[in-house]
Amino acid sequence: MMHRIFAKGRKQLGLSQELAADLFGVSQSTISRWENGTLEIPEDAVNRLGEMLRGHASAQADFMDALANGVEMQDALGTLINSLRSTIAGK
Repeated sequence: MMHRIFAKGRKQLGLSQELAADLFGVSQSTISRWENGTLEIPEDAVNRLGEMLRGHASAQADFMDALANGVEMQDALGTLINSLRSTIAGK
């Protein structure tokens, strides 16, 4: 079951298996095996994906708040992109 959740989370973040492999420091085939259930997903990878998803949701909420408070679209997008980069980088 965790393999399906991991795949869904990766897709929600808009990550290809190749990009996810780079972020997790594994090969694309490892991501594929994690997602099809033939290889157990390490706990640290599950935790990192969870952090990325929480950061993604937070960044989206901040973006919507900024727009609602009259921040220019370009500035709000810049903030969103920087927030997502930090989350993906694990900072």
